[in-house]
Amino acid sequence: MGLNRTHGFDAYPFILLNLVLSCLAAMQGAILLIAAKRSDQISSELAEHDFETNCRSEELLKQLMVNFEALSAQHKEMQQELARVNAQLEARVQMRVNRCPDGYGCDSGRRTQNRTADHERPAQGGMTPGQANSTATWSRALVSHRTGTGQ
Repeated sequence: MGLNRTHGFDAYPFILLNLVLSCLAAMQGAILLIAAKRSDQISSELAEHDFETNCRSEELLKQLMVNFEALSAQHKEMQQELARVNAQLEARVQMRVNRCPDGYGCDSGRRTQNRTADHERPAQGGMTPGQANSTATWSRALVSHRTGTGQ
């Protein structure tokens, strides 16, 4: 097969060209299959990682739901206890108001009638009115000193 003008390097059926192109296609196919297999492996590893992450998240959510339900039950119990204590306090206040209609306590009526006797006997809490007044002044001074307002 020499080079001449009539037949050329590869004659009409182009056997050598077909052979080269077939070899090239075979190598490209093998490389593409290897790349596709690697891509599938990477995607399967990512899917496995996603599945494990989803399982852990689901377990964490279940635990959080259980904790939330426990906290909700505790909150409900605390609300009921607060309502009960509030009702008791309201009943005590109402009982005191019903007992003393002027709203200032039962001692107020007696004080207006007998002021001198009030100064001699200790008021509620075991102090005379003068001691109670000085204690209130002392408490205000202590609070103003701590807060830095100074009165």
